[in-house]
Amino acid sequence: VEVIEAVTGQTFAQAVRTRFFDHLHMDNTFIRGFEDIPNGYVEGTAQCDSFPETVIAFVATAYGAECQQGRLATADLPRTALETLGLGADGVITNAADLIRWSNYLFKDSDLGAMMQPVEPDATYGLGLSLGQSMLGAAYGHAGGGADGEARLWYFPERDITFVAFANGIGSPGLGRLAAQVYVYVDQAGLAN
Repeated sequence: VEVIEAVTGQTFAQAVRTRFFDHLHMDNTFIRGFEDIPNGYVEGTAQCDSFPETVIAFVATAYGAECQQGRLATADLPRTALETLGLGADGVITNAADLIRWSNYLFKDSDLGAMMQPVEPDATYGLGLSLGQSMLGAAYGHAGGGADGEARLWYFPERDITFVAFANGIGSPGLGRLAAQVYVYVDQAGLAN
């Protein structure tokens, strides 16, 4: 974040907005904690057992959250704590249509260069991009979660297909199962281009 702000002379949110979101017409995408949240977004919750004990203890100690009926209660957390947690690696809120726009730009309209080079020999991770093989061929993308949700974006260049999935919460095994079922369907249906 500090590097982007030093180089651009803008805040992180301003730089990302002007250089990417506005340029790509990602009108339903924003930086949590720095831009107003449009209507229609739902906050998620986290399953307590999806966090290591150290994280639960950290959250509970630092922000006063507690585990209630198997879920981490985030409603009483200071929004600034959740909104800026992991800024730069987390904090972008979007929808499926905007994430597809991002995928098209990233995988079709830009030179991925260093992002496609593994960070070390035999690694499956470039600069912010996971690299791998799947039943659909080569797969490039990223999966991750934040304070109250998770998302996956995978691009399969041999079939020119992008897969996007969201979960309103983190630690849900259902998102992985959904992804696997979609891959099987796409493969069996012979979908391509």
